[in-house]
Amino acid sequence: MTDDRTRDRHATGTATRTNASDRGNARPSRTETGDPSGRDPERSPGSGTERPPRATVLHVEPDPESTEVLATFLERFEPDVAVRSVGRVSEAREVLETVDCVITEQRLPDGSGIGLLESARKRGIRTPFLFHTTCHESVVEARAFESGAAAYVRKRSERGQYERLIGVLRERLETTGDEGAASIGPSKSAPTVSEAGVGTPPLRSEE
Repeated sequence: MTDDRTRDRHATGTATRTNASDRGNARPSRTETGDPSGRDPERSPGSGTERPPRATVLHVEPDPESTEVLATFLERFEPDVAVRSVGRVSEAREVLETVDCVITEQRLPDGSGIGLLESARKRGIRTPFLFHTTCHESVVEARAFESGAAAYVRKRSERGQYERLIGVLRERLETTGDEGAASIGPSKSAPTVSEAGVGTPPLRSEE
């Protein structure tokens, strides 16, 4: 049975779910990985202090299975990126200013990914938004880009979609790190991922 409390995940291969009663800690906690040597891999040698994550990603996803899969792929390909998972727009709005990137489903129980993105932009939050969604409607995809989405990845049963999604995420985080602020420009990943930026026409997903 899935625990609906806030669960902040990093380096565990499991995703976390947020409850409204558990907000207030903007950054997710880091957990030990159980290194058999007895060393804490999250602590710098001789420092006695935990290393902070390179970046924190907010995953807005109501489906626990999708949450778990993304967490597993992030653990494999981006182990120094922490992920915080919530299932509702209302929960996501409270922590938007504390994360470096957002990956969101379009279809959410109390709203939509586009609605979340538009409210963030109205608040002056420039955090990159990547859509990973079951909504394959071209008109919705176009509106997401008009609202400022950095990428629109359609969920499919095919292999490789999570690698592509993480590839786009990696580029967004690298751009953010290079410029010192979140970028909403186009990334350079494969054309099977729809992407758009300021002044850039969107590339359409392959059917």
